[in-house]
Amino acid sequence: MKNFFSKLVILVIALTIGVTTQASAATSVAYKDADKSGKVLTELRLSFEDSIDAGNLELIDLSYDDYSAAIKKTERAIGKVSGKTNRRALLEKYVTPAKIARERVIYEVSQLRLLHIILGLQSSNQFTEAEAAFQKLERLKKRAVEIKEAGGYEQLPEEVALTLDYYEETVVEIFESYKNGDQLKLLINLLSTYGYLNSSSPNEYFILGANPEVENGFWLGYQSPTYGDDVFMATLKSFDGTKATFEYDLSWDDSDEIRTGEIFFENGVITLHYLDFEGNDVAVEFTLY
Repeated sequence: MKNFFSKLVILVIALTIGVTTQASAATSVAYKDADKSGKVLTELRLSFEDSIDAGNLELIDLSYDDYSAAIKKTERAIGKVSGKTNRRALLEKYVTPAKIARERVIYEVSQLRLLHIILGLQSSNQFTEAEAAFQKLERLKKRAVEIKEAGGYEQLPEEVALTLDYYEETVVEIFESYKNGDQLKLLINLLSTYGYLNSSSPNEYFILGANPEVENGFWLGYQSPTYGDDVFMATLKSFDGTKATFEYDLSWDDSDEIRTGEIFFENGVITLHYLDFEGNDVAVEFTLY
């Protein structure tokens, strides 16, 4: 009997120590760090979910990598917490909902990024590589449908699909222009895709993309912090995949002084050359990707 009571006391002490250990873990530095990281992740998740609800795929893409890094950071912090029960509770509270939000758009972000890669390959005249990447896109889209149906994920706003459709339609149009040998249409599509391009020039030279009202026309010009904007229209005359020529008129009167400029494409970079209204040679560089 004496041995029985001794063992009972030892058992009670052991259980008490166990409970005390878990309680101390909950108030430990590791637990506090994990909880703090989790609260930051929650704020990021709410913002991320706002972007999803708005259907803003571009914004989702911009925040995606930082959001994923925050998930990993919180997981690492939780991994340092003592007690399996404590870790599981923290994971369920912070990490699980964050991952669910990310998984809703993981395939859409992957598609958007792959479409940007394809556009970059097209802009540098690497159409064989672009075709291979496009086939990868088709497989990715098919896989996304399968995973979404199996996982029962919440439906995304229509705007997300519309964004992907826009980029894919542009990619297809560029492929068609290339296959049909319509190089001018190819270049116009590229300019339309990127739209507004900022250069690294101190004068902030830019291209404003295609002008749909003029055949093979596009807007060109610069912004000057001193003199304001000076934008004019140019017309593409030739394009062989790497070099384009265009005509433009910079005259401020009715003289219609037509000049010729050049555009060079190489490894995702546009280099633009033309003479300004004072006859100075202008060289501007734009990075596409």
